Amino acid sequence: MKNITSIIAVLAIIVGLCSCETIIDYDLPREPDRITIDSKLVEGDTPVVHVFTSTYALSRDNPGEPKNADVILMENGAVVSNLTLQSNMFGQTFYSSKYKILPNQLYKVQVSLEGFTTAFGEGLTQDPVAITSTIFDSADRDLEFTFKDPPTSGDYYSVTVRSLTENYPLLYSTSDVVIDFFDDNTFDDPFSGEVEKFGLYG
Repeated sequence: MKNITSIIAVLAIIVGLCSCETIIDYDLPREPDRITIDSKLVEGDTPVVHVFTSTYALSRDNPGEPKNADVILMENGAVVSNLTLQSNMFGQTFYSSKYKILPNQLYKVQVSLEGFTTAFGEGLTQDPVAITSTIFDSADRDLEFTFKDPPTSGDYYSVTVRSLTENYPLLYSTSDVVIDFFDDNTFDDPFSGEVEKFGLYG
Protein backbone atom coordinates (compact mmCIF):
# COMPACT_ATOMS: atom_id res chain seq x y z
CA MET A 1 0.00 0.00 0.00
CA LYS A 2 2.89 2.32 0.79
CA ASN A 3 4.34 1.74 -2.71
CA ILE A 4 1.04 2.71 -4.36
CA THR A 5 0.76 5.82 -2.17
CA SER A 6 4.35 6.82 -3.06
CA ILE A 7 3.72 6.33 -6.78
CA ILE A 8 0.54 8.44 -6.61
CA ALA A 9 2.43 11.17 -4.71
CA VAL A 10 5.25 11.21 -7.29
CA LEU A 11 2.74 11.38 -10.15
CA ALA A 12 0.93 14.26 -8.45
CA ILE A 13 4.21 16.16 -8.07
CA ILE A 14 5.11 15.56 -11.74
CA VAL A 15 1.68 16.73 -12.89
CA GLY A 16 1.99 19.79 -10.66
CA LEU A 17 5.42 20.66 -12.07
CA CYS A 18 4.28 20.16 -15.66
CA SER A 19 1.35 22.51 -15.16
CA CYS A 20 3.61 25.35 -14.00
CA GLU A 21 3.97 28.15 -16.53
CA THR A 22 6.49 30.95 -16.66
CA ILE A 23 5.97 34.05 -18.80
CA ILE A 24 9.09 35.87 -19.91
CA ASP A 25 8.78 39.36 -21.35
CA TYR A 26 11.34 40.06 -24.06
CA ASP A 27 11.48 43.14 -26.23
CA LEU A 28 12.87 42.45 -29.69
CA PRO A 29 15.48 45.07 -30.52
CA ARG A 30 14.15 47.57 -33.05
CA GLU A 31 16.86 47.88 -35.67
CA PRO A 32 16.47 50.66 -38.23
CA ASP A 33 15.13 49.67 -41.63
CA ARG A 34 17.88 49.05 -44.16
CA ILE A 35 18.36 48.97 -47.91
CA THR A 36 18.58 45.51 -49.44
CA ILE A 37 20.08 44.84 -52.88
CA ASP A 38 19.46 41.93 -55.25
CA SER A 39 21.70 42.35 -58.27
CA LYS A 40 22.41 40.39 -61.44
CA LEU A 41 25.74 41.17 -63.09
CA VAL A 42 26.45 38.72 -65.90
CA GLU A 43 29.30 39.13 -68.38
CA GLY A 44 27.96 40.45 -71.67
CA ASP A 45 24.59 41.50 -70.22
CA THR A 46 23.34 44.79 -68.84
CA PRO A 47 23.09 45.17 -65.05
CA VAL A 48 19.84 44.38 -63.27
CA VAL A 49 19.46 45.60 -59.68
CA HIS A 50 16.38 45.15 -57.49
CA VAL A 51 16.23 47.56 -54.53
CA PHE A 52 14.09 46.99 -51.44
CA THR A 53 13.94 48.23 -47.85
CA SER A 54 13.64 45.89 -44.87
CA THR A 55 10.90 46.07 -42.25
CA TYR A 56 10.74 45.36 -38.52
CA ALA A 57 10.27 41.66 -37.69
CA LEU A 58 6.93 42.28 -35.94
CA SER A 59 5.63 44.75 -38.52
CA ARG A 60 2.66 43.87 -40.71
CA ASP A 61 4.06 46.02 -43.53
CA ASN A 62 5.62 44.51 -46.62
CA PRO A 63 9.22 45.37 -47.49
CA GLY A 64 9.44 48.66 -49.35
CA GLU A 65 10.33 48.93 -53.04
CA PRO A 66 11.63 52.48 -53.50
CA LYS A 67 11.33 54.14 -56.90
CA ASN A 68 13.64 57.08 -56.13
CA ALA A 69 16.91 55.42 -55.12
CA ASP A 70 20.27 56.55 -56.48
CA VAL A 71 21.94 53.44 -57.90
CA ILE A 72 25.45 53.57 -59.35
CA LEU A 73 27.64 50.89 -60.87
CA MET A 74 31.40 51.01 -60.30
CA GLU A 75 34.02 49.06 -62.19
CA ASN A 76 37.40 48.65 -60.46
CA GLY A 77 36.60 51.62 -58.23
CA ALA A 78 35.45 54.01 -60.98
CA VAL A 79 31.82 54.96 -61.64
CA VAL A 80 30.82 53.63 -65.06
CA SER A 81 27.03 53.95 -65.03
CA ASN A 82 24.07 55.52 -63.21
CA LEU A 83 21.22 53.02 -63.18
CA THR A 84 17.67 54.24 -63.78
CA LEU A 85 14.31 52.80 -62.78
CA GLN A 86 12.75 50.50 -65.37
CA SER A 87 9.99 47.90 -65.49
CA ASN A 88 9.36 44.67 -67.35
CA MET A 89 6.23 43.40 -69.10
CA PHE A 90 4.83 42.19 -65.77
CA GLY A 91 5.13 45.59 -64.09
CA GLN A 92 8.06 44.56 -61.88
CA THR A 93 10.53 47.40 -61.34
CA PHE A 94 14.31 47.29 -61.29
CA TYR A 95 17.28 49.55 -61.92
CA SER A 96 19.41 49.10 -65.04
CA SER A 97 21.39 50.82 -67.78
CA LYS A 98 22.80 50.02 -71.23
CA TYR A 99 26.29 49.40 -69.86
CA LYS A 100 27.64 45.92 -70.73
CA ILE A 101 29.30 43.91 -67.96
CA LEU A 102 32.87 42.84 -68.76
CA PRO A 103 34.64 39.65 -67.57
CA ASN A 104 37.31 39.63 -64.86
CA GLN A 105 36.36 43.03 -63.49
CA LEU A 106 35.57 44.04 -59.90
CA TYR A 107 32.08 45.54 -59.82
CA LYS A 108 30.38 47.40 -57.00
CA VAL A 109 26.71 48.35 -56.83
CA GLN A 110 26.01 51.26 -54.47
CA VAL A 111 22.50 52.35 -53.48
CA SER A 112 21.63 55.59 -51.69
CA LEU A 113 18.18 56.54 -50.41
CA GLU A 114 17.11 59.43 -48.22
CA GLY A 115 16.67 58.34 -44.60
CA PHE A 116 18.70 55.15 -45.02
CA THR A 117 22.34 54.17 -44.64
CA THR A 118 24.00 53.75 -48.04
CA ALA A 119 24.27 50.09 -49.02
CA PHE A 120 26.62 48.36 -51.45
CA GLY A 121 27.70 44.97 -52.70
CA GLU A 122 30.68 43.98 -54.80
CA GLY A 123 32.08 40.98 -56.61
CA LEU A 124 34.42 39.84 -59.37
CA THR A 125 32.92 38.72 -62.66
CA GLN A 126 34.30 35.48 -64.04
CA ASP A 127 34.98 34.27 -67.57
CA PRO A 128 32.08 32.28 -69.01
CA VAL A 129 32.41 28.50 -68.80
CA ALA A 130 32.07 26.73 -72.16
CA ILE A 131 29.40 24.05 -72.61
CA THR A 132 31.17 20.88 -73.82
CA SER A 133 28.17 18.94 -75.12
CA THR A 134 24.44 19.29 -75.67
CA ILE A 135 21.73 16.70 -76.30
CA PHE A 136 18.21 17.66 -77.36
CA ASP A 137 15.45 15.06 -77.41
CA SER A 138 12.92 16.38 -79.90
CA ALA A 139 10.29 13.84 -78.84
CA ASP A 140 10.35 14.72 -75.14
CA ARG A 141 11.71 18.23 -75.81
CA ASP A 142 14.37 17.69 -73.14
CA LEU A 143 17.65 19.56 -73.33
CA GLU A 144 20.73 18.25 -71.53
CA PHE A 145 24.12 19.92 -71.45
CA THR A 146 27.43 19.38 -69.69
CA PHE A 147 30.33 21.61 -68.75
CA LYS A 148 33.51 21.28 -66.70
CA ASP A 149 33.49 23.23 -63.47
CA PRO A 150 36.81 25.06 -62.91
CA PRO A 151 38.62 24.00 -59.70
CA THR A 152 37.42 26.94 -57.60
CA SER A 153 34.90 27.21 -54.79
CA GLY A 154 31.71 29.25 -54.61
CA ASP A 155 30.84 29.05 -58.33
CA TYR A 156 27.37 29.98 -59.56
CA TYR A 157 26.13 29.58 -63.12
CA SER A 158 23.63 31.33 -65.32
CA VAL A 159 22.53 29.44 -68.44
CA THR A 160 20.68 31.32 -71.16
CA VAL A 161 18.62 29.44 -73.76
CA ARG A 162 17.67 31.40 -76.84
CA SER A 163 15.59 30.43 -79.86
CA LEU A 164 17.07 30.73 -83.32
CA THR A 165 13.94 32.57 -84.38
CA GLU A 166 11.75 34.92 -82.39
CA ASN A 167 8.52 33.26 -83.56
CA TYR A 168 8.07 30.93 -80.61
CA PRO A 169 8.62 31.56 -76.89
CA LEU A 170 10.69 29.07 -74.91
CA LEU A 171 9.38 27.38 -71.77
CA TYR A 172 11.82 25.81 -69.32
CA SER A 173 11.38 24.12 -65.97
CA THR A 174 13.20 22.31 -63.18
CA SER A 175 12.25 20.18 -60.19
CA ASP A 176 15.60 20.88 -58.52
CA VAL A 177 14.80 23.37 -55.75
CA VAL A 178 18.49 24.30 -55.53
CA ILE A 179 18.43 25.81 -59.02
CA ASP A 180 17.33 29.43 -59.15
CA PHE A 181 16.42 30.79 -62.57
CA PHE A 182 17.10 34.38 -61.46
CA ASP A 183 14.69 35.53 -64.12
CA ASP A 184 11.94 38.12 -63.79
CA ASN A 185 9.64 35.95 -65.88
CA THR A 186 9.67 32.81 -63.73
CA PHE A 187 6.54 31.44 -62.13
CA ASP A 188 5.30 28.44 -60.13
CA ASP A 189 3.03 25.84 -61.70
CA PRO A 190 -0.46 26.67 -60.30
CA PHE A 191 -1.89 23.26 -61.30
CA SER A 192 0.73 20.98 -59.79
CA GLY A 193 1.27 19.97 -56.19
CA GLU A 194 4.95 19.31 -56.88
CA VAL A 195 7.71 21.76 -56.17
CA GLU A 196 8.62 22.84 -59.69
CA LYS A 197 9.65 26.20 -61.09
CA PHE A 198 8.87 27.38 -64.59
CA GLY A 199 10.18 30.23 -66.69
CA LEU A 200 9.29 31.81 -70.00
CA TYR A 201 11.62 33.36 -72.53
CA GLY A 202 10.43 34.70 -75.83
